[in-house]
Amino acid sequence: MNAEWFQQQLALKRLSQRLLARYLGLDPSAITLMFKGKRRMQLDEAARIAEFIGAPIEDVLSNAGLVLEGIRSKRINIVGHIEHNNRLVEDEVSTQDTFIVPSNIPEGTVGIRVLNTLSPLHRAVLYFRKENIVDAGSIGRLSIVTLPNGEAYLAYVDRGTEPGLYNLKFIGVEGCDKSVPSGGRPFPLDDVLLKNASPILWIKP
Repeated sequence: MNAEWFQQQLALKRLSQRLLARYLGLDPSAITLMFKGKRRMQLDEAARIAEFIGAPIEDVLSNAGLVLEGIRSKRINIVGHIEHNNRLVEDEVSTQDTFIVPSNIPEGTVGIRVLNTLSPLHRAVLYFRKENIVDAGSIGRLSIVTLPNGEAYLAYVDRGTEPGLYNLKFIGVEGCDKSVPSGGRPFPLDDVLLKNASPILWIKP
């Protein structure tokens, strides 16, 4: 953990660790422990930190020490891409390439490429294993979610006000966009039904 780099990035933007903690929904002590190397940064946290400080995701990952730990080469199918509105578009023909992934990536994992210039994840490859349910591991994490109309999106998932309902927060989306399922309403989406949700397992810049 290169804490000095993170502190410099916060200082350049005139931001504080407390504001970062609030943005991530964490106690300020969790940020302190993370910068001291006593708490491991999670991948979804890295993506949100990149958005918060306006830095490339690869810089956040490398300075957090998340790039080179426990990795190996593996052939992964790239099955689609994320558009500017965070919608997942499945490619008609999947491509396959060799990627560096963590050793614990499960079988059945596929990749999607982010093509959203507004997102800190632009051009990154995200790995996930598609689930047919709302995976409990997707709560509080960046995930691929499918709405009742069958459209799939990249979003952070939190529990809604009632059982079976969920709140979605999108990154790299400005204002309203009538091409997204909110019907032009501002983000985030609150108390929506989901067909399934699959957490992002790894991010390759």
